[in-house]
Amino acid sequence: MCHDTPDYSKHLDELCKAIAPLAARGLTPATGGNFSVRTTPDEFSVTCSGVDKAALTPKDFLTCFVKDGTPLPEATGLSTSAVQPSAETLIHAAVYAQDPTAHAVFHTHSVPATTLSRTAAKHLHFHGYEMQKSIRGCSTHEATLLLPLVENTQDMEHLYHELKASWSHFAPVPGFILKGHGLYAWGTSIFEAKRHTEGFEFLLECELYRMKRDGDTHVR
Repeated sequence: MCHDTPDYSKHLDELCKAIAPLAARGLTPATGGNFSVRTTPDEFSVTCSGVDKAALTPKDFLTCFVKDGTPLPEATGLSTSAVQPSAETLIHAAVYAQDPTAHAVFHTHSVPATTLSRTAAKHLHFHGYEMQKSIRGCSTHEATLLLPLVENTQDMEHLYHELKASWSHFAPVPGFILKGHGLYAWGTSIFEAKRHTEGFEFLLECELYRMKRDGDTHVR
């Protein structure tokens, strides 16, 4: 059975298991990061604000509408700190609204993503790395993989509309970085979203190492 075949049933246990190793790698420090899975064509479940991503359970998610990111009327936070969905729920909603094949969205906070995204204007470029092939649509290390960068803002409504209005800029690659903030990656399944997250984070770490080794002040 191919892991990339989407279904719209709830997979919160699977999502929690996928997030745990990312948290163990330090990609969700200080309760940072947020994760979601589409549960129906029109709804998705997203991590609640302030929960520890290293110890998630299905009770740490709220179900929201794709159309505007608002919680379902019957959705309630069931863990101690799960009183509202993540502050960045609208970003997840924008991805699901624009890409009907998106089944899961992962958001991580790593030092490479945070640092490198502040050294370029619109994209980070990856070329010559075998791990580029972990990203859907990239079949060879000889290609140049462009990871879009988006200006960070606390105005989620603005960011939501910006992403939807300029989606053609993001559609070719299943991910982008909020500058100085962190990586967003998605996939047609939880498995693929995790693979994209791990692939991007590996490439970012390689680029940061290359820059430090070569004494570069700018990414390629």
